[in-house]
Formats: sequence, structure tokens, C-alpha cells
Amino acid sequence: MNPIWLDFLNTLAFSEQKTERAIYAVTGFKILQVSGADAAQFLQGQITCNIKELQDNNSFFAALCNPKGRVISTFLLLKSTDAFLLILPAELFEKVKTTLQKYIMRAKVQLQNVSELVCLTGMACDDKTAAQLTLPTLNFSMQNQWVKLATTYYLHIASVTESLAYCASLFTQGFLAKNAAAWQVVNINVGFAWLTQQSSEVYIPQMLNLDKLAGISFTKGCYTGQEIIARTHYLGQAKREMFLAQIAGDFIPPAELPEILAANGQTVGQVLSLQNNDLLAILQSNAVTETGLTLNDAHRTSLKIIPFI
Repeated sequence: MNPIWLDFLNTLAFSEQKTERAIYAVTGFKILQVSGADAAQFLQGQITCNIKELQDNNSFFAALCNPKGRVISTFLLLKSTDAFLLILPAELFEKVKTTLQKYIMRAKVQLQNVSELVCLTGMACDDKTAAQLTLPTLNFSMQNQWVKLATTYYLHIASVTESLAYCASLFTQGFLAKNAAAWQVVNINVGFAWLTQQSSEVYIPQMLNLDKLAGISFTKGCYTGQEIIARTHYLGQAKREMFLAQIAGDFIPPAELPEILAANGQTVGQVLSLQNNDLLAILQSNAVTETGLTLNDAHRTSLKIIPFI
């Protein structure tokens, strides 16, 4: 992260007040730039989405997989002039870069960490404000350096200077500052499966709902892991899917993300990510209709499955 931008975030007084208009600190991510004459062709053979469908006015939430079809990392993919930007979890940056590097061979492709050159800012606003700010209207569409993620949530991708100026402008319009934990809650509620070192190479893309987010192309041809991913698609629904769940009442999160149990005590899933009382759960598809789902923690904490935003 750019040190000037980090200093700016450290000066903000984060609010816990509920509001329809908020600016979110976005931390824990890095940005990999893939450029060069062969960049598009190279990425087409490595990632789950169709790079030929990526334009300056759209984006993809997609994945890089290993040969067994297991997701190494998810990322938000953007086009930046003749290059491509992969926004991904910081802890998986080197793993992704190393994986891509070994496939470059003689291709004219360069990989560069541009995390200090580009700043990320989350934002929420009502429809009237979105229209006044000329924000994109469709999910994953991009306009004026803003990507619409879902419903009323957006991500700003810009230089330090531009980001500072935009935030200053929004604060004069009554926007409140929210911390990175609040942004993680947003990501959980819109269904973005950001992986960690522990969850990397565990799930196929369909288990992370990438097919429902249009992050997988089943017609573009071969890419790493494609055979297993396509076989799952054409043989029917994956046996596990990702769901949004909430925990009622006070909750102290365990040191490690717990398994999820059915009423009979059988393990039916795993918590993928957790923040406050919101979590993403990878569950057996037939378990979601069961009553009595709980965490496998000391208190057998009850879960409620709810729709994504």
C-alpha cells in the first residue's frame, strides 16, 4: 500500500453509525499488473473468465486455479489501457505471481506489483447519489474509475492523488468513514470469496459461486484446471456451494474458522470467512434447507442462512 495513502487512512475517524453514504478503508489487498504484447493471450490460458470479453467498462470476479481445478486465488480483474490488473488478497500475491511466472516461458508478458501506485477505496451510497456521481449501474460494470460490485456498493481504483481528492469531495457531501472490518462485512454480504493461505487450493470455483457471478467461461477453451471445472458444470450441480449466514446475539469468534454441523452432529460444511456476525459458509448443497445448523465451537452457536445482497 502506498505510504501516503496509508497515512491518510490512519488520520480518519471511523464511524459505527449506520448510513447509506460511506467511504470504506480497503486494506489487505495487493494489485498485480499483467502487461506485454502477449498478456491477453497468456491470461486466457490461465484464468477462469474469458479475457476477450473484458473491456474498459467492465470487470470480472474470477480465479486462478491449479491443474486439479482448485482455486489458488480469486481476484477482481480490470483492464487498464493495454494491461490487466488483478486485485487479490495480499497474502496470496506472491503465490499467484510465482504460479503465473512459471507459465510465461517465452511469452512477451511482464508481471509487476503496482500496489503502491494504485489505491483502493470502498463506497456505499443510495441510488440518487449514485446518479449524481455518474456511477456505473450494472454489477461489475466500470465507469469513471468506479466498479459497481453489487446493489449500492462500489470500489474506486485510482492513483493516490485522485483518491485523496475524491475522498475529500465525498466527505464534504456528508459521507462517513468506515474501517476495513466494515468493508469485509460488505464483501461477505455480496458473496465475494476472498481466500487465505489456508483456503487456497481447497475449493473448485463453483463451490465459491464464481459461476453465479459470471466469473467462469465454459465456452472459451482450455485453461489451467478447465477440464475438472467443466466436468463439474456439465455433469450437474457441485456438491458444495457457498452461502451467506448470520449469527444471532453476542459472539466471540474462535481462533480458527470452525466447521459447520447439522442438528445430528454431522459435519456439513466449513466457514470460509467471518467478520462480526456475518460469515460465508461452504456447505453441502442439500444441507442448506436443514434446521439446526451450528458452528462446531464451544457453544454450538446457531446459524441462519440468508440471501446475498
